[in-house]
Amino acid sequence: SIYSPNVVNLTMIDLPGLTKVAVEGQPESIVQDIENLVRSYVEKPNCIILAITPANQDIATSDAIRLAREVDPAGGRTFGVLTKLDLMDKGTNALEARGTFQLRVV
Repeated sequence: SIYSPNVVNLTMIDLPGLTKVAVEGQPESIVQDIENLVRSYVEKPNCIILAITPANQDIATSDAIRLAREVDPAGGRTFGVLTKLDLMDKGTNALEARGTFQLRVV
């Protein structure tokens, strides 16, 4: 916890990553269950969305970006976070995603 009169009062909630397929031991409904859980948080207008996507994945296929754009079309409360920059193909530029999707990349 961080306490200071100079910082905003925030609560960070680490939600599960969106998934596409149930694996052994998971219910068949897991894909929809997780999306419903995530959506229940990100639909709140006071929620700041960190749409986390690996940089070595085509950002156009990112479920995190898709969901963020559905609930925050203007992107006013969404920050794109690119991970795994070290795994990107040589010659690619992670910052190119900013112009393509009108997101702030942190």
